[in-house]
Amino acid sequence: MTDRILSIGIVTADKAKSHPLMELLTAERVDIVDVISPDDINAAQCARTDLHIWLVDLDEDDWHAHLDSLLHDAKVPVFINERAALSRQKHPDYWVKKLIVRLGELVLEDALLPASPVRPAVSDNRLSGELRPAESATFTGPDFPLWVIGASLGGPMALKRFFQALPQDANCSLLVAQHIDSGFVPVLRSLLEDYSNFHVRIAETGPVKPGEIIILPVTQRVHVDWNGWLRVDEKGWRGPFTPTIDEIMENIAAVWPKTGAIIFSGMPGDGVAGAQAMRERNHPVWCQTADTCASAAMPEAVAALGLHTLRGTPEFLASALASHVRRTHTSAPKLNQASRN
Repeated sequence: MTDRILSIGIVTADKAKSHPLMELLTAERVDIVDVISPDDINAAQCARTDLHIWLVDLDEDDWHAHLDSLLHDAKVPVFINERAALSRQKHPDYWVKKLIVRLGELVLEDALLPASPVRPAVSDNRLSGELRPAESATFTGPDFPLWVIGASLGGPMALKRFFQALPQDANCSLLVAQHIDSGFVPVLRSLLEDYSNFHVRIAETGPVKPGEIIILPVTQRVHVDWNGWLRVDEKGWRGPFTPTIDEIMENIAAVWPKTGAIIFSGMPGDGVAGAQAMRERNHPVWCQTADTCASAAMPEAVAALGLHTLRGTPEFLASALASHVRRTHTSAPKLNQASRN
């Protein structure tokens, strides 16, 4: 893990009054890149990209006209914090942890990549030859289930709800493919650590172990071999949005006997071909319901083609996954036709 999980700039009219907050943030591995007053706000400050977010720490009567410029022109998100809120807390350490989670959510949502039109349901652009497992190979890896989690716009909030509801004793591991800028992967890791009871790590070459949430990198392609080893390739993902959900779903569908995929909130352009690959091998594909998505286009594209086997809220899907793992941990995945929507 990187030493610092979040880089922020602080805007305050009184550095002494904001000092207690800055101390607590620093103790929680937040990197305070700069501290400026409202009078220092100008075009150059608004254009800064060397930090993840601006935190404006003010009393009610501290508002300055230059803050309007920051809110309108800043290249990174801006969060307004009422300074007095900290002094009202019985447990300031816990309050600051929640503040950091909220800052991270804003950063992640801002960092999500735009999407392109949906690709065809049956894609001709399957895994490249050097990564496609031989169809005649036999799986010699571990017995536990390994599921793929795909998300794009609106994904961080859906993932938060899902992992908060997923029981700790769910005996499986999960590969998380979240469309996001590479600089924000450590932030996503930190947030998922707060949301879940699983061990969270960024993908590295080595064996996949039970009880892990593995976040796929953005610039390096990942694939899993027939022996259960995860390998990180220096070559990039093939798709326009990375990590490419289609690519990892196709790979896992081909090699891992006990698997499935869940498609959460996101814009169209990824996930359909991967869902097709999963269903060709009779692995389940689940989708978040449209009314609970920030952007329903990605799960709805999968559902519109009849590739899903279950739909629900993030909390419902977490409960369903725990039940599915308990039922199938000693047998091959089976399609539950009764649950189809």
